[in-house]
Amino acid sequence: MKIMCGEEIELNNDFIIILDATDYIVSSIDLSNAKSISPTTGFLILPSKYSGLKFQEVYTNKDYKSTLDEIKKYYDENRDLDISLGYIDSYFYPVERILNENELFKRCNEVIKNSEEASEFIRKVQKFFYSLHIPNNMDGYEVFSYYHMFIIKLPVNIRGNISMKTLFAYTFEYKQKG
Repeated sequence: MKIMCGEEIELNNDFIIILDATDYIVSSIDLSNAKSISPTTGFLILPSKYSGLKFQEVYTNKDYKSTLDEIKKYYDENRDLDISLGYIDSYFYPVERILNENELFKRCNEVIKNSEEASEFIRKVQKFFYSLHIPNNMDGYEVFSYYHMFIIKLPVNIRGNISMKTLFAYTFEYKQKG
């Protein structure tokens, strides 16, 4: 059986599998996430009452907020399924484990104002990315998406410098010579 984007498979009278593996949902594509053994958003086993559900709409349309709240608990069941299938060996996917265990990702919404501290932080981030193992069989977009999972967890000014490839400038002290 060939499965396309937005497909649905009936498991029995009570449950379905919804597959949105190639839709762009919550800033990622599940096909890429599966290759990097990361959490997926568009693959979910749900009660059949959710038949016809499109995850892209659920995550972007505020009218689906209650539906989103209802289905979130089923993602935990997906994790349990991934553990039982040997896809992951603990409750955390490898990306989540790296994010949880590395100090670089503990200051997500912070702005590092001290220029020396910011420069040192950027050096540590670069060292991290140079040593990060890239999962097999990933194309350029998928590698970009994989790196993005880490970049969005960095301090605000660091993620901007890393992802936009700009130079760090401490704008509160910077003065143009005139």
